[in-house]
Formats: sequence, C-alpha cells, structure tokens
Amino acid sequence: MRLSLTGAVLLVATFLPCLGRPVVRADETQSAGVWLRQVIDLRQVSGDCRLMMVGRGTADVYFNGQKLARDVNVDTPVAWDVSPLLRGQRNCIALQLQATDESATQVALQSQGQWVTVPPSWKRAPEAPPVGWQTTDFNDRDWKPDTKLVTSGGDRFSGADMKDREWRSAQAVARRVDGRLQLQPDDHVVMLGGTFVERAQAFGYLELALKIRSPQGTTFRNLGWSGDTVFADSRGIFDPVEKGYERMIEHVRAEEPDVILVCYGQNEAMSFAGDQGGLARLASQLDRLVTDLQTTGAEVVLISPHPFLSVERPYPSPDRWNDRLESVVSLEKSLARRRQLLFVDLFEDFVADMKSVAPVGSRLLADYADHPDLESVQLDEWSDNGMHWTAEGYRRAACVLSDRLFGPGEDIDVKAALDGEAISPSLSVPAKDMPLLLEPVEVEIALTSEQLPAVTAESSTGRTVSVPLELSSRDGRLIATGRVNPAADQVRELIIRKNELYFHRWRPQNITYLFGFRKHEQGNNAREIAQFDPLVEELEVKIDELCRPYTLTISVRPASEEGDIE
Repeated sequence: MRLSLTGAVLLVATFLPCLGRPVVRADETQSAGVWLRQVIDLRQVSGDCRLMMVGRGTADVYFNGQKLARDVNVDTPVAWDVSPLLRGQRNCIALQLQATDESATQVALQSQGQWVTVPPSWKRAPEAPPVGWQTTDFNDRDWKPDTKLVTSGGDRFSGADMKDREWRSAQAVARRVDGRLQLQPDDHVVMLGGTFVERAQAFGYLELALKIRSPQGTTFRNLGWSGDTVFADSRGIFDPVEKGYERMIEHVRAEEPDVILVCYGQNEAMSFAGDQGGLARLASQLDRLVTDLQTTGAEVVLISPHPFLSVERPYPSPDRWNDRLESVVSLEKSLARRRQLLFVDLFEDFVADMKSVAPVGSRLLADYADHPDLESVQLDEWSDNGMHWTAEGYRRAACVLSDRLFGPGEDIDVKAALDGEAISPSLSVPAKDMPLLLEPVEVEIALTSEQLPAVTAESSTGRTVSVPLELSSRDGRLIATGRVNPAADQVRELIIRKNELYFHRWRPQNITYLFGFRKHEQGNNAREIAQFDPLVEELEVKIDELCRPYTLTISVRPASEEGDIE
C-alpha cells in the first residue's frame, strides 16, 4: 500500500486431517446420534461411482474425508457422484445419523449402472467420537462392529424419488479479476506447502499481508510442513509417504476451502528435478495434487518457489540450485497455463522487489542498499542461510507476494493545508476510510514553536490510538515526526498466536498417543483437542475487528494546551 500527500504533512507508506469448518467438534457431538464408518476396497471400481443413501431422519455423510452433506434429509433416497474422490484400496464411508430407527438406513454404491458390494463391516462409535473420525486413516480400533445398516442395492434406490445432490463448494462468484486473485467476504483460505509456508507462522507477516488485502470475514489456515514436497514426503510420520499424501488431501477437504494457495518446488529442485526424468515425475505428481485439490471446488493458486540467496557463510551458498529452481518454476508456470490456474511467480525479479520494500527498523540504510559491498550484508539480514527467511525477510517477502497475488496496492491521496501561519485544525482522509497497512505511515509536520501535534487513529468501532511524535529542528523549522500504524503490530501478534493454537490442534506433539497406534494407552484424551477450536475462533474475531477501516486524524494544537512532548 502506498500513500501520497500534498502540503506540509507527509504520509509515506513506506499430520492430522481433522480440522476445519466442517469437522464435528466435541461440543457438537454430544447431541443424540449414531456414528458409523467403514473402510472399503474399491479397486474393482472404475469410471463413474455413485454413493446412495436412504433412511429416516437426517444424516451427515462423508466420503474419503470430503463432506458430501450435512443434516441432509434421507427420508427419500439421495445420491452423490463420488467419482472424483475415489482411490484404490482404501476408501472411507462415514455417517452421523440422527434417525429413529437405524435399521431403516440403507447405503449402496453403484458404478456404470451395476451395484457394488458394500460389506456389512460397519463400526460404531461407543460414544461421541473425537475430531477426525470421518477420515480414512482414523484409528477406530475401539469402535464396535455394527450390523444393523443395510448395505445392498435394491428397489429403494429406483424411481422418480431419487435426488442427486452436489457436494462441491459452489463457485457463485469469480475469484479472478485481470489475472489476479480477488477474495470474497468470509472466504476460507488454506495455505499448503513446505518450509516457506510453515515458518511464516512464526512471524505473522505473510498472513497479515494477505489479511489486510482481503474482505471482512476472510480466514486463513496454514498447513505448511517443513521439508515437504508435492509427494508429501514429510507427512507420512510412521507410515509410507503415500499415506501422508492421503492425510494431507483429506485434511484440506475437511477445511472446506474456498481458495488453496499451493507453494512447492524448492525441495523438489534439490532432490530429483535435475534432469528431464525428475522434472517429468514432478510434473506428474503436481498435476495429481491439483486434481485432488480441485475436488473441493476451491480456487487453486500455484505459487512458485523463491530463489535462494547468496549469503556469506562458512558453508556453501545455496544459490547454486537456482538453475534447477528456474526449471521447476517454468514447469509450474506451464502446468498452471494448461490447467487454467492462477500462477504467482516468486522467482523472477524477486530479490529486486524485496529491496524496493521500505526498511522499517532496519540496521541497513536504504540509501546504501544497492552498494555492491553491502549486498551480502543486506541479504544476511533477510535470511539465516540463503534459504529460510528471518523476520525482516518475511516482512519484505510478504509485501512482494501480496502485490503479485492481488496486484499493486491502491494509492490513497491524503490532502492537507498545514503550511506556515495558515494551519488547518485537523487532517482527515477524505471520502473513504483508511485500510489497515502492513507498513507504518510516516508523518512529518512543519510547525512553529507555538504549535504541537496530536495524532490519533480512530477505528469504525470508535477505538482511538494515540501516536507520539518526536520534535526536531530542521532548516530553522520545528519538525514533528512519527509513525502511524494503528493495530497492525497487534494484528500480527494475534495472527501468530492463532496459528500457534491451530498448529497444536492439527499437529499435536503426542499425536501417536492421541490418534495413533498407542491411543489405547491414555484413554480418550483426543476429545480435548477440539477445545482449541473456540480459542482459534475467538482470536479470528479479534483479528477481523482490528482490520476494519479507520479514519486517520492529525490535529495541531497550541503548546499551552498539551505541555511539552518528551
């Protein structure tokens, strides 16, 4: 965001797939109901596949972690096309029933007009289950066998009463304008990737940069995993990589995203993308990932890896991998064009654009940033090792990513008449409210010795923030300077806290005891994981409120009314 000002006042803008909006939480599962699931081998199914259900009352229905319906009335038969969700050996059907007679419920699968055998191997939760119960990899060893459900095809699924339903997220409005992303109010954004995405949680700048360019109600979930690849190499934990990939896809589906930001490529470039065979393998898997993510109905955005920096360290500089990175970026750009996806290039001219971001609190003066002898000093300030960003690196990278994703920020023209003896009593942003800014607004006011300024930023809720200004003398004039950035630092701190809580929610440190093969050793502690949800939601409400537009007012009063400014 850039600001211009005419007059004497100058404003210069210098592993657990069980989370998300649709996941049944512990407090929600206390109502009367029956929870059933089974994992079925569908390797023999090819082509189209429909999941059908009929019963009495209402039900929540899931297939391979994807919510097909919530509170759907099944008094008359309903069906869903689950062809895009099929995988070979392990496919999970999960139901939460609110029915007066469980035996009246019937489930069937049909492929190419033929009935597919659904074995009577349902398992029933002994009590309200913990989060993640509807995903394929959920540990249901303590669930009991249930044989009440009818699972064969029959006359109940024929006739005019059958209702086909759509489960994909509706794309009622376009999220692309002139090749840029345009989020809608209340959009849910999932960020997926490796180290660049995961480490962004610790600093908050990346999400802040996206949040302040988003409409009210937009929420973000960071599913980054350090060292990860498009194959989900880091997510298998004690299982094969393919199992980690399935968990990742089901977790994204459970989030019911409207937009998915996908950023991979660095680890792939260093591991196998050095030849045509490696690039072909990467292209095939990336295409598979996009296909699986698009089953959610979300807008998928590909973000390229950023280049490695040349940093003077005792170990070799990682920038020797940049040629391979460039090949990966070219591959991703080609795939985005073929699949008609939005593509954000963080490789070309990335370092140059990073340098153009105004330094705030930097130990390196902007006037000398391009000096060849200081190049390594500047890069060293951005990165620990040329691959991973520091706080200052993420601050700059966030600005560049935001502009390339949404387009350049809008100029805000703030006019004032505060020169010499003719001083207006106040300065306000005309015609529109100021958005929250990633960078502080620099204020400079020329005064006489009898005048002292007071700067406030008032939000739409009436909250006012006072900003102290420092006095100095310049060219025989008294100058008041300061930085106005209402709530931005506070919002960033809340984002960091929210992401920390969410991280513990989906990747608890003792995951093996909570959900894995040792869960029987500690009882049902997993139900407590859902208690993170209201804490996360509470912080999101605060973040949204602080991001509302505000009116900036600068007032000048005689010194006698305020006393000296320290």
